[in-house]
Amino acid sequence: MEIDEVISFLKRHAPFDAQSADRIASLARKIEVRYFPRGTVIIDAGKENRALSIVRSGAVELRLGGTELNHRLGEGGIFGYPSLLHHELTRNKVVALEDCLIYQLPKEDFLKWLKHHEALKVFFAKNEAERLHRAVEGLRRTENGYGDAGMISVKLETLLRRKDVVTASPNDTIRDAAKRMAQADVSTLPITHQGKLVGIMTDKDLRRRVLGQEIPLDEPVSSVMTPDPITMTLDDDLLSAMLVMSQKNIHHFPIVDSTNQIVGVVSSSDLLNRFGMNALQVVAEIKAAPDAATVAMAAQRVGAVLANLIESGVDADHIARFVSNIGETTHRQLLILAEEQLGPPPVPYALVVFGSLARQEQAGGSDQDNGFVLDDRYNPAKHAPYFEQLATLLCDG
Repeated sequence: MEIDEVISFLKRHAPFDAQSADRIASLARKIEVRYFPRGTVIIDAGKENRALSIVRSGAVELRLGGTELNHRLGEGGIFGYPSLLHHELTRNKVVALEDCLIYQLPKEDFLKWLKHHEALKVFFAKNEAERLHRAVEGLRRTENGYGDAGMISVKLETLLRRKDVVTASPNDTIRDAAKRMAQADVSTLPITHQGKLVGIMTDKDLRRRVLGQEIPLDEPVSSVMTPDPITMTLDDDLLSAMLVMSQKNIHHFPIVDSTNQIVGVVSSSDLLNRFGMNALQVVAEIKAAPDAATVAMAAQRVGAVLANLIESGVDADHIARFVSNIGETTHRQLLILAEEQLGPPPVPYALVVFGSLARQEQAGGSDQDNGFVLDDRYNPAKHAPYFEQLATLLCDG
């Protein structure tokens, strides 16, 4: 295999084309080339997958569950990543429609690459969401109208992939719990006592509460876990879960049974990958926006969210709450970006919203009604210019 040929190919196809020359060269050295004759099953549904696959030449067909046509991919097409991202067995059977050359990047190298590039996570999440949306559209055409509306009534148990839930005890040390997370390759660890859920510990907890505050690793998990986390049950539906995550700004929640026994964990990625364009996806894009222009571009997708929810048969109250959450997130991110530009505020303040956003009744064309509550130490002569600029950046954003 000629490394230069692999490098040249990667440079022409997303998401590799956005990487540095050194990164592309490093990835190229890890890639293996495999040949699959026409009709060969490259990946079978329900099996373990050990590599990200890229179509170098030829064409492949993805069949959801091994039977239903999901998607066809040609040169530059990527497959196999959902099972790598979610640490699950494969959902699709992938068959060579023609004689194929496939570039394969080993799982370990793919995950290492992904770990330090947030934009790549967004790329693959969007890519998978689009494919699943197309698959649902196909089902709508072929199965008597079944489509997105059916997704609303789908229960959370359909998202649970792990049969064994990795847990820790409140008395376990932080070190032991972190090792358990690493060994199981999970980012959220339910904490249980006598079989009952009492808390969770996440990668974020380890970064902010342990490393950030230099808490000794021999301390018990109970000292850094999130106690009494928000939970849902197997009978809750995907719509309810999406609304809770969107409103509470959480990325994981445990699933429990009627006795509060832990049965699994659902993440925002699970929901993003199940729905098409939705409030969670737009909220995530707004939070990651590096500037006001990007915030505006993401917020403009509220129309797609509205269309998707209306088509799905979601009631008006839930739709308004989803759209309002996008509005709240937009306000927060614009203020964060404005403070980065202007510097920290001279006195504490709070943003207050009025009207439809305050009532959680925003629609696609709602305007802004907001104001600042300023600390008693506010001095107009000294501080007014800062807050005038802050208000301008917020309203014009």
